Amino acid sequence: MGQESNVIVCLSGPRGSGKTLISKLLRKKYGAVDLHVGYIMRMLAAKVGMTPIDLMNKLIRERGKEGVAEAIAPFVRSFSKKSNMVVIQGVYRPEDIIGLKRIFPDARFHTVFVDASNRVRVDRVANRDKIDREAAQRSTRQRDAQRKSHGIDQLKRVMDQRVKNNGDIPGLFRRVDRAMQRSVGHIPPRSRH
Repeated sequence: MGQESNVIVCLSGPRGSGKTLISKLLRKKYGAVDLHVGYIMRMLAAKVGMTPIDLMNKLIRERGKEGVAEAIAPFVRSFSKKSNMVVIQGVYRPEDIIGLKRIFPDARFHTVFVDASNRVRVDRVANRDKIDREAAQRSTRQRDAQRKSHGIDQLKRVMDQRVKNNGDIPGLFRRVDRAMQRSVGHIPPRSRH
């Protein structure tokens, strides 16, 4: 990475809060590429015959608190060659952000915690996953408990920005974009060829 122009945006928040929406908006405006920590962990875990949670725990146990950041760093490095902005979805521990900042000291970071009311999140999950509302409520509750055990409450306190996403998409993107520009400086829009 090493170039001053590279921007890393870390998005975190509960299921159905709008992380993917923000990532899509950043891709459209800036040509950002996105990386999903969950996808990477599932892929790496499958290669070694483990569950993603077991792999994460193993990485932390063997490599230290920043083990997950070290495991995803090669993917961030590879994606950064495709765009001046990499959006990382699914960062749920403060140590992961600290590790990424240590591994990529020249990158300009902006971290966003996205949230929405429980009702809105459950409705979004039900629509997105094409499941009934009760199943969406159960899975959302389960995922929230899992994230809480990983330290999501501590993560909220170290994020650059916290946004509520209850439906005003243009307003949401304006708030994120303005705060990101203040945090990392000017980002040229994607060129339109």
